[in-house]
Amino acid sequence: MARRHNGPTSAASDNTIFLAFHESAVGTFIYSSPGSTGLTDSVGGLVWQNSSANAPQALASDATCGQPRFDRVKRYLYYACAEGDHVRITNAHVNPGQRTGLFYQNVALPKSPGGGGPGHLFPSVATDDAGNVYAAWIDEVDSNVYYSYSANQGKSWSLPVKVNAAPATTNEFLWAQAGSKGKLALSWYGTSSKGQPDDFASWFTNPQGSTAAKWFGYVSVLTNANTTSTTAAQQRFTEKPMHYGQICNQGIGCTVSNGDRTMADFFGFSLDHADAMQIVFNDTTSQHHGAHLYAIRQLGPVTLHGKTLTRPVPANPMRDPLGDAQWPHYSPVGPGPNQPQFDFTRLTLSQPNAGTLRVRMTLASVASLLPPAGKTTSVWLTRFLALSKGDFGEEAYPIFFVGAKSLAGGALQYFAGTTTCTNTTPQNCKIVNYPTAQMPATGKLCGGTIQVDVPFSGFGRPINANTLFSVTALGYGQNADDDIYADVDMSRSFDYTRGSNISATGC
Repeated sequence: MARRHNGPTSAASDNTIFLAFHESAVGTFIYSSPGSTGLTDSVGGLVWQNSSANAPQALASDATCGQPRFDRVKRYLYYACAEGDHVRITNAHVNPGQRTGLFYQNVALPKSPGGGGPGHLFPSVATDDAGNVYAAWIDEVDSNVYYSYSANQGKSWSLPVKVNAAPATTNEFLWAQAGSKGKLALSWYGTSSKGQPDDFASWFTNPQGSTAAKWFGYVSVLTNANTTSTTAAQQRFTEKPMHYGQICNQGIGCTVSNGDRTMADFFGFSLDHADAMQIVFNDTTSQHHGAHLYAIRQLGPVTLHGKTLTRPVPANPMRDPLGDAQWPHYSPVGPGPNQPQFDFTRLTLSQPNAGTLRVRMTLASVASLLPPAGKTTSVWLTRFLALSKGDFGEEAYPIFFVGAKSLAGGALQYFAGTTTCTNTTPQNCKIVNYPTAQMPATGKLCGGTIQVDVPFSGFGRPINANTLFSVTALGYGQNADDDIYADVDMSRSFDYTRGSNISATGC
């Protein structure tokens, strides 16, 4: 889906949503709808019609396409699709206020150099501030990442250029973002294991064998990408593996073959309010092999539009702003009141000795420990990932937690453990649960801080490395361990190294 906005005009008529889709046995279409103009708009985004001047004829017959993108500079809509041994770009010029009657054309890019066609899975397209357009794809034979550029609105294209380098040997799922003239960022998943993503061991049939192929997230920032003198800087955007083994590309056929489609087919890649790259991705490396959603953002030094970016590396202790613990967060009449008993102000990890983890969760107020409306129990919990074993003895990064709970505002009880999961089908994790009666822990309430101590050996499974990843505090209400929690507040995450804060002051 692509949205046309912030272009040369600010009129409501120039606020359009385009939706591209494929209808089996018919072909590919691009529909449009007026974009919403506000809360009272009962039409925007809900009235769809074929945008093509040749409606109802399909634009093409293929099905493997990526995300459409609108170029606000030259006012072209682009749609990248796989077509045999090359990428095909479908494009059309869009006049201000125009939603239908678009004259689409299909342009074939040069043949993919890797011996196959675009695959693994979707080709991607992006445009920069000068109106240059870029198409990128992964070759389904050599599994390398390639891109091509056009300086004339997709009429002609450069020869493809390989982007990835070792250890990103086999690659999957590619998305693109462009910035100022000639600046392009490509993001994908990669592994150092050679082969085809479909041929690696599937976790569903061989959990231990699947860990031989470790997948990481990668970003490559290209400079002078609109010339033949481009340079690329590649780095990982994940610190640890985010998937093991096979990534099945057979669609619904993965169900029949016991293939691993847990990663799903998309991840999000965009620019935030500070122009920093922000990536939303699935991590399946927990003990459940479920698709857990994570977000990561660029800290520096320069954005795709050349802005200086100097965000600090999140670190222990982690401060959290006051007044962000509303319940409910969203409703037809706006957010509810702030809940000071869930409003984190600080999260600190330390160790009174080498074998014990101490978690200190500081709140705005603990005058009341009552749960949010509709729930019976208040829970304050800190969670993290660490290298350990999965449910079948395989390498994994289980979700560990330390917490405290209060029934109806009563005395605190302390606990620790690892998550359980609600499955929709066997071994298909969908909802993560934090069982509050799993493992005992010791703790106390001192001032406005909940302090919990637990031995590293007291989580029910071993922690086999020194780094605790993505340490985050959560405050929520629940009626049972396996219901839908009322999430009130959470802290930003950070990593903690065991032994880095021994003999820290407690209470």
